[in-house]
Amino acid sequence: MCAAVVGRGSLDELEAMAAASYGRIPLRETPAVAAVPEEPFHPLFLLWNNREYGPAFRSPDNLGIIREVVPLKESRRIRMSFSVPPRRDPRMEAGQPDRVVCHLLGHEGAGSLHEYLTRKGWIEGLSTGGVGAEGPDFSLFGANIVLTEAGTKERDEVIGAVFSYLAILKEAARGPGGEEIMAKYHDELGAMSEIFFRFAENGDPSSLASAAAESLAFYPPSHVLARSSLPTKYDHEATLAFLDLLNPDNMILTVTDSGLQREDDGQTEVTYRTSANGAQWKDERWYRGVHREMRIPAEWAETWRASGGSAEGLVMPGCNPFIPTDFSLRCEDGSEAMEEDRRRDREWPGLFSAPPRLLVESDRLRLWHKVSHRFRVPKASVFVHLHSPVVYASPESMTLFRLFEMLLREDLTSYLYDASMVGYSCRVSVKPSGLEIYVGGYSEKIPELLETLSKRMVSLMTELIAVGAGGGEGGRPPDGGLLKKFRTQREMLMRDTRNFAMDPPYELADYHSRMLLEDRAWHVDQYLEELEVGNLSPGECGAAVESLLAGRLVAEGLVAGNVDAKGAQEIGNVILGTLLAAGSLPLSDEEVPRYRSKRLPTEGEAQDIFGDGCTYPIAVEELAAGPSEENDAIEFVLQAPTQGSEGSAILHLIGHMAYTSAFQQLRTVEQLGYIVYASVRQTSGGGQGLSISVQGSEFSPAIMQERVEAWLVVFREQLERMPEEELAEEAGAVVSILLERDLKLSHEVGRFWGDISESFEKTDKNRMPTFDRLEKLAVELTISGVDTGVKFRRGKKPQTAGELKSKVLSFFDRFLLKGAPERRAIAARVYGQKSKEAYTNNVGKPGILSNYRDVRLLKSYLSSLPLATQS
Repeated sequence: MCAAVVGRGSLDELEAMAAASYGRIPLRETPAVAAVPEEPFHPLFLLWNNREYGPAFRSPDNLGIIREVVPLKESRRIRMSFSVPPRRDPRMEAGQPDRVVCHLLGHEGAGSLHEYLTRKGWIEGLSTGGVGAEGPDFSLFGANIVLTEAGTKERDEVIGAVFSYLAILKEAARGPGGEEIMAKYHDELGAMSEIFFRFAENGDPSSLASAAAESLAFYPPSHVLARSSLPTKYDHEATLAFLDLLNPDNMILTVTDSGLQREDDGQTEVTYRTSANGAQWKDERWYRGVHREMRIPAEWAETWRASGGSAEGLVMPGCNPFIPTDFSLRCEDGSEAMEEDRRRDREWPGLFSAPPRLLVESDRLRLWHKVSHRFRVPKASVFVHLHSPVVYASPESMTLFRLFEMLLREDLTSYLYDASMVGYSCRVSVKPSGLEIYVGGYSEKIPELLETLSKRMVSLMTELIAVGAGGGEGGRPPDGGLLKKFRTQREMLMRDTRNFAMDPPYELADYHSRMLLEDRAWHVDQYLEELEVGNLSPGECGAAVESLLAGRLVAEGLVAGNVDAKGAQEIGNVILGTLLAAGSLPLSDEEVPRYRSKRLPTEGEAQDIFGDGCTYPIAVEELAAGPSEENDAIEFVLQAPTQGSEGSAILHLIGHMAYTSAFQQLRTVEQLGYIVYASVRQTSGGGQGLSISVQGSEFSPAIMQERVEAWLVVFREQLERMPEEELAEEAGAVVSILLERDLKLSHEVGRFWGDISESFEKTDKNRMPTFDRLEKLAVELTISGVDTGVKFRRGKKPQTAGELKSKVLSFFDRFLLKGAPERRAIAARVYGQKSKEAYTNNVGKPGILSNYRDVRLLKSYLSSLPLATQS
C-alpha cells in the first residue's frame, strides 16, 4: 500500500497523522513480476514480455483489424490504436520514446500532419498519445482524428497521410544524423518539462495527494513530485523499436460515423475502400452499440507500409522559438515606484492582496494593472474585453461571431502551437457583451503574442470581406482555402448545435430555466436555423467583425502578474494601436450591453396570466430527443430578490446547508434519482435563487417535483431544530470558502477580472469594481466572538448565532416556503421516452410551457414586472 498526505501542518504533524491512520497495516511482500520467458515477446521492453495478464493486445487475433461503429450522436472519427509497451517499462520510462513520437506526430505547426489535413478540409481535430486502455504489461498509442464531412469521404487519404508522416519520422530516425535529430527533440521536451516544474504553482491538494500515492508504487520518494519532469537520456534504440511498432499489422483501426449504415442502402455513393463492409452489423452486448469488424486486408496494409511521403508538404518541425529565457521578477525591482507598490500590498487592510490600480482611463479604454508580489513567478496575464452591442444583436450576428472565433483559433494554430507547448495560452471568446481576448504565460513573450493575435484579428476580418466580394487583396484571386475553412467551421458548429438536444436531461433542464430567467437570451433553435437555412458567408462574417471594430466600441483591460507599469502601458498602446485603430467611436453609457434577470411571477401573478387553477410553479417542459433516453429530470428554481450583501450571504448559507440535506433525503433515503444536488443559482444580470436538480429513471418529473416540495418542508424543520452552535459552524464553513486564499496567480487574476467585468455593466456613477465583494459577504455571516479576519464597516456590529438563525428562517419563510406570498418559482422538466405520454398530456395546459413560443409569450409579460434584483 502507498499513501500520501497533503496538508498545511508541519512534516512531523503530517507524519503522525499518517502513522495513526495507517501505522498498524502489516507490511507484506510485493509479488515478484513474472520472469521473462526464454523467447521474449520483445527484446527491449521487458514488461511487455510478462504473460501473466494474457496477450489481449499482443495477439495477432486482436490486432490488424478494422472496426466500424455507429454512434448515437452525430460524430465522425478515426482512431488508430497501436499496441505498445506500458509506459512503466524500464526502457520506456528511461528514454521516453513515446513522448518524442507523440510530440512529432501531433504537432500542429507549419508542415505538420495536422496542418496538412486541416488545409485539405478533411479534419476538425487531431490528437496523439495514449488512446484507450493501459495495463501493467501493455498500452495503446496512436491518433484520434475528428473528420469533417468531406474527410469522411476521403478517409483513405487521411489514413494514408498518417502513415506517410510516420514514414518520414522513421526515415529521419534511421537516416544520416538520425540519432542527433531525434535527440534534439527529446532534449527540447526535457527543457520544457524543467521549466514547467521549476515554476509550477499550487494546484488542487486532493489531486496532488492522489497522484503522489499512485507514483509511490513506481518511483522512489525523492522522485515522486518531479516524476516525468526529471531529465532523461535519449535512447535511440528504444525510439527506433517504438517507431517500428507503429505499423498496420499492430493496429486496431476504429471508424466512428453516424452515417455508416447508409452505405447499405444501395443508393449512397461510397468513395473509399477502407471499410468493414464485408462484415455483418452486430449489437454490442452491454449498450447495444451497432458495430462491425473484420481483418485489415493484406493489400491495404502493404499500401500503408509503402506510403512513404506520398502526402505533399509534410516536414518535421523546427526548434521552438517560444521557450522563455528571461525569468527575472519585476517585483524585485528596486525602483521607488515598485517599493511603493510593495508597501501598498503589505498594508492593504483586506484579507486578500491589494487590488489592481486603474492605469489608463479614457472614453475608449479603461486599463487596470497589478504587479504580483505574492506568487513570485515570471508569468503574466492580459485580459481585454471589447464591449459592443452588435455581437448579441441577433441570432445571426451571434452565429457569425462564433464562426469568426472558430476560424481565428484554427488560423492561429500553426503559429501559436509552439507557444502553447511552452505554456502560453491565447484565445478570443465571444460573449453576449462583446469579444474577450486573453493572453497568458511567461511574461517575456506576452506583448508579442498579444500584438500578433490582435493584428491577425484585423487581417482575417479583411480577408473574409475580400472572399465575400469575390476577390483577394491587391486584385489577387479569392482565398479558396479560407472559404473551405469557413465551410468546415460552419459544419462543426452546426453539428455541435444539433447534438445539444442529446445532452443529459438535467443539463437541458438547466438550459430551459435559463431561457426563462434571462431577459435577453436567443434559443438554440434560432442558432440552428441560422446555420441550416441562413445565408451565412465569409463576407458576412468579416462584415460583422468590421461593424464591431469600426463601430461604437469601448475596451476594458487588465494586465496582471510579472509586468511593471511601463510594460502594462506598452500593452495598452498595443490595444489602442490595433484593436481600437479602425476609426471606432466611444460607446455611450446608454449603448453599453446590459443583461438583466427576469423576475418570476408569484402564484397570484401566475393566476392573473394563465387564469385560476393554472399549474404553479410554472413548468417549462420538453421531451428528450434521444430515442433511447430513459432518464427524466427536473430543475426546481426558487428565485430570491437579494439586494445588498446580507440577502446574498444568507442565500449562500442556505444553499450550502441545502446541498447536504437534499442529497441525504432525496438521493440516499428516497432514491429519487442518481443525480441530486442543491445550489445557489445565479443568472446573467444578477438574479439569484435556490436551485434543486434531480435526474433518474425511476420517477416521473411530476413525482420528482412533489418530493422536492416535501423535502423543502423537511429542510425547514431541520433549520428550525438546528442548534445555534451548529448553525454557527455552518456559517463559519461558508466564510472559510468565501475567504479561501488564492492558490496560484491565475486564481488571483481570475478573481480580479471577474470583479472588473461585472462592474462594466453598471451605470457610469457605479462603475468601479467591488474588489471586496467576498469580504462583504463574509461579514454578513460572521458570528460575534469568532475571529475570521474580516473588518466590520462603521456602524456594522457582529451578530449572535441566534440573530443569524432568525434571519435565515425569515428569509426561508419569505421566499422559499410553499405558499409564501413572495415565493417566485419555476420547474424545468425534461421527460425521457418512457414518460412521453405524460409530456403529451400536459401540452396546452395553463401554466405549462411546452415550447419556446410559450416561453417568449410569458417573458413579454414579465417585462412589466420589476427586475429579479429588485425587492
